[in-house]
Amino acid sequence: MSFNKIKALEIGWDQCTAFNVDSAPELYQAIKAEHQDTNGVYLVLSHPCSLLHPSYNVEENLEYILGHVVNECLANNMYGKNPRLFDITCSSTNVTYRFNQNYRGFISRKKLDESNVCSFVLSETNRTDIKRWMSNRYIASALPDKFDLRIGSLRNKLKTLYSKEVGKLCRSVYLLIDEPTKDLDDANSYNISIFYTLSNTSYDLMCNEEDSDVSRFEVFLNKVSELFKKVNGIELNKTAFISESNLTLEQLNNSKFIKWNLDYISLGKVDSELAEPIQ
Repeated sequence: MSFNKIKALEIGWDQCTAFNVDSAPELYQAIKAEHQDTNGVYLVLSHPCSLLHPSYNVEENLEYILGHVVNECLANNMYGKNPRLFDITCSSTNVTYRFNQNYRGFISRKKLDESNVCSFVLSETNRTDIKRWMSNRYIASALPDKFDLRIGSLRNKLKTLYSKEVGKLCRSVYLLIDEPTKDLDDANSYNISIFYTLSNTSYDLMCNEEDSDVSRFEVFLNKVSELFKKVNGIELNKTAFISESNLTLEQLNNSKFIKWNLDYISLGKVDSELAEPIQ
């Protein structure tokens, strides 16, 4: 028995396509009970080379992640800012789903070429965001425990600020930190700069507001600066917005230029208070 790649392609199977109980009942039945949701969608995470491989002996399974229906997208769960949760509204159905890393799994792909994709369709930008979200779980850097302890008092205030209008436009947050691995003693401070990335469209919107009396973007940065003034042991040197298209390889390859995940401000300590998720 061999996999019918041509038929699978004709059906529309690819990385980041999706199925549900109605479009692919045999695939759905193969999913373990705790991951079954008749209202949910199952996004295919497998790379096309694995998903469409002609041999089941070489590539037996496909990887999926379940999306549950929710009422709305939360700003901190959008664009891959949260490494554990991803909220997205499907443009073709106008239904919002929350994908959770706890609901990832593998099933046999032997019925894939006999099953249909569902109406959940992602744009190319959304697909890129999903792929980046998945890869960031393996390449993201953890911050020093002492840094996390000092930042802990800001968690709820940052959560509130990032969930408002300008925060929703921020696609990611980067931290430039002078000591990205060391636990500094109380007499020494971490020196940081924070960069918020915007899409080209949002960046143009920010530039257009620069000449106005009150720029929402400037107000946002000022609020961030005011919050950090109240933190002992962290010196905030700069806050700024940058366009995603202006991120350079030099910046991304700089070990001190770290993508700052927003769901868990503390990444080092195993502690009930520090581990409280920002959702």
